[in-house]
Amino acid sequence: MEKIVMVTGASGGLGQPAGRIMFENGWQVAQVTRDAGRVDSIQEGSGEIIEVDVSMPGGSKNAIDFIQQHLGAMPSALLNCAGSVLIGPIIVKGIERRRIFYDDNDRGDFLKRLGDIVVDTKTACFAWALMPNHLHLLLRTGIVPIATVMRRLLTGYAVTFNRCH
Repeated sequence: MEKIVMVTGASGGLGQPAGRIMFENGWQVAQVTRDAGRVDSIQEGSGEIIEVDVSMPGGSKNAIDFIQQHLGAMPSALLNCAGSVLIGPIIVKGIERRRIFYDDNDRGDFLKRLGDIVVDTKTACFAWALMPNHLHLLLRTGIVPIATVMRRLLTGYAVTFNRCH
């Protein structure tokens, strides 16, 4: 069975080299990008370049459908270099296992920020767990990439946290 990897963000600084490494290690690579003109084909016959925005509703499904039609099988692996996910778990840890929440005020501030940001960005939050030195989130991409959502959330929280502690 052919090993197929779907690499999102294939035109970026992470996606192109990641796809090349996968190809060099025997994978057939489906390079997924919003701008096919910015992608260098890894090598003739190595896979497909697929122009689709995976952050848009149905984008990931369209890419997978294209891969099935043109490469004959479902991807065996996903390398997400696009900064967006259809749905995915996120873990945030304190540096050197330090606490990121000391009390209910810290947790309340974080959850207020999370609530505001998911509403503003139409990001779905299915679950969260806040522990003293780390947290888990289960999010689905909205109209803004997850990387942007997390940067807004964590920068704002870190500034307030560092001022208080």
